[in-house]
Amino acid sequence: MRPAHKTSSCRDTGPAETPAEERTPLKLLDLKQGDIAIIHRLTGGRCMKARMDGFGIREGTLIRLIMAAPFHGPLLVEDVESGARIMIGRGMAESVEVSHQEPS
Repeated sequence: MRPAHKTSSCRDTGPAETPAEERTPLKLLDLKQGDIAIIHRLTGGRCMKARMDGFGIREGTLIRLIMAAPFHGPLLVEDVESGARIMIGRGMAESVEVSHQEPS
């Protein structure tokens, strides 16, 4: 009969640091006030992507969450490069995947 699991002589040194590209992307809703992130992907439909493009929000855009309105209200985000600020409803924000950026 075989043992249930195989023991290893190597010690586990803890979780390895994964590159930013391999991490599970966060949703825009997961950011906290003042966080800076880069838009990784827009997962909504064609119309939502066109609307976001009209706001100047595209994949690769560096944004900062300025404020999340209380009672599940919209999010105020700022394009870090241009300084433009827009309000995005939580439904649209759910379709925006971001990756954290460290402030420079």
